Amino acid sequence: MHLVQLELANPPGMIRQVVVETISPTCLYFRFVPPEDNGGLRIISYIAEYKEIKTDWKDATRRYWFHGE
Repeated sequence: MHLVQLELANPPGMIRQVVVETISPTCLYFRFVPPEDNGGLRIISYIAEYKEIKTDWKDATRRYWFHGE
C-alpha cells in the first residue's frame, strides 16, 4: 500500500512584471516578479513563448525556467 497526499491548488495569478536586467547585442537578461497569488502551492517553474515579429504564434518557441535557474 502507498500513501499519497493530495493538496488542493488553483492556477497561480499572472506574473506581476518582467524586469530587464541587461541588454547586449546578442542577449537579453531578465527576471520574473512572481504573482501575488501562487494558487496555494509553491511556484517551481515558468514557461514563456516568443516568436519573430512577422511569424505566427503556432511557430513560437517555448522556453522553461525552473526556480533558481
